[in-house]
Amino acid sequence: LQSMSAADGYREISMVASGAVAAMIGAMQAHVGDASVQDHACEAVASIVEKGGPDRATVVASVSGVTAILNALAAHPASEGVQRAGCHALAALINCPGANLPDLPKSQTEPLVRQAQQQFPSSCGPFTTALLQRMNSDDEDDDDDYNNGIDDQSFPSAMPPPSPNAAAI
Repeated sequence: LQSMSAADGYREISMVASGAVAAMIGAMQAHVGDASVQDHACEAVASIVEKGGPDRATVVASVSGVTAILNALAAHPASEGVQRAGCHALAALINCPGANLPDLPKSQTEPLVRQAQQQFPSSCGPFTTALLQRMNSDDEDDDDDYNNGIDDQSFPSAMPPPSPNAAAI
């Protein structure tokens, strides 16, 4: 999907319509422990959003893509590829004015972004710098009319605790 998403600016449209984005996010959620799946899927998300703009960003968000990206970052703190790709995908999403995105939970997003920035400054730096600047500018603006960014309370936790009824695997 990653290589197809950037092919010609049109294929990502059919990928979205066919449910490929939802399937990719589903794979991220089902295989959160697989760094290769997370790395390639996050890069595909970034490419789809960068080529497709606000409409594609909205589709990614509507199928829980933001949560999947945060889960990838949280699950693979030592993987440079996942950290770079995840930060790239988040930066692509928040740089889509007009997209209908959930507010990112700053209390959960900021530590993940700072960790990537500190651990992999050369590969994650450009993305983490943009994300952190956006988080800080949203704090300073405190404008409730524009919520295509960061918020502490309105987005579900990345890596929710297991259900008490969940059977041990």
